[in-house]
Amino acid sequence: MSDPYRLRFEQDRALRDAARDLVQQDVDFLRGDHARRSVAERIRNRAGAKASSLAGKASDFASANSGAVTTGVALAGVVIALTIFRQPLIATICEWIGIDPEQEQAPPPPHSIREQES
Repeated sequence: MSDPYRLRFEQDRALRDAARDLVQQDVDFLRGDHARRSVAERIRNRAGAKASSLAGKASDFASANSGAVTTGVALAGVVIALTIFRQPLIATICEWIGIDPEQEQAPPPPHSIREQES
């Protein structure tokens, strides 16, 4: 080989060897990291990263849609309040319309198809 080709060949070889060493260092690092950390620790780290990402997205959504978030929180509060105070509310409504809340109501009789046709 002539001098310019030989020089180019040696430069390419040096570049290839440097890239191979870099890849080998990455592989060794990953193997060492994999062996050093337990499965539970890797799962915990991945779950933590996902939770952090989800919290960031939720925060961005809440900032962009504050009215919808406020409405949702208010509706959730109403549902919780109605659930907690359902017995007193039922008693009050039954008193207003004149029904005894303690008295069991008989279910309506079932209707058959033949009765509906006639």
